[in-house]
Amino acid sequence: MEAVIVSGRPADWVARCFPHTSVLALPLAGKPLVEHQLDACARAGATAVRLVGAAEDAALVRRLGDGSRWGLALSCILSAGDAAAAALRFDGAEFAYGGRRVRIGSLRDYFEWNLRLVEDPADCVLPGYASDHGVVLGMNVQIRLRCEVKPPVLLCDNTLVDHDCRLDGSVIVGEGAILDRGARLHRAIVFPQTYVARAVELENKIVAGARVIDPLTGVSVNLADDVLSASLAHRKCSLLRRLGKRWHTLRGGEGGRHAL
Repeated sequence: MEAVIVSGRPADWVARCFPHTSVLALPLAGKPLVEHQLDACARAGATAVRLVGAAEDAALVRRLGDGSRWGLALSCILSAGDAAAAALRFDGAEFAYGGRRVRIGSLRDYFEWNLRLVEDPADCVLPGYASDHGVVLGMNVQIRLRCEVKPPVLLCDNTLVDHDCRLDGSVIVGEGAILDRGARLHRAIVFPQTYVARAVELENKIVAGARVIDPLTGVSVNLADDVLSASLAHRKCSLLRRLGKRWHTLRGGEGGRHAL
């Protein structure tokens, strides 16, 4: 059986809140949306999958490889015409959950489905290698002294949770992210390669690099300085120069708490 996954034009909420991120690459419960779609294709018995439009996202295509990780033959095409007769098809922000098809229609949907998958994955596969009473951990996760972690929590590969942090449930920390000393999170999503600064409090928020988004109101703010949050995607970031060998040392001393 052959399946097709169509990237399509990003919905307005994706283009507005996550510019330069394709729909298929959008993180969902710690991994790109397209990986959930490929999981579903494998569960349904597909042997080959064609990605339509994904050729424009070279980094994502390299990450997926030839599909052997799912036992699939994976290829990329520019037009859906050649795959119109596919037995299984996902269009844009769709995935399978509990045997049914789910379409993410808004920013709030996206936020709530992220948290729901961490609380109850059903047949979805979370990107963790260890799970203990609702806390799912990837590889090379560092949780330092005096941290409080209350489930459900997902900490992806290569994340750092510094001293005195508090994760009060329904928290997703993406691959390569850093939570500086004393950060407090509840119902929050931290995108991959994102830094959350010392003593920052996040509740009902999405942090993607220097962008802080309120998924309940749709309001987003791009922070001009990296004192509260920043992207770690490139080494020229002024934050990385200040962090040096100890990731959690940030200028400004102890300072006060910052609620976002």
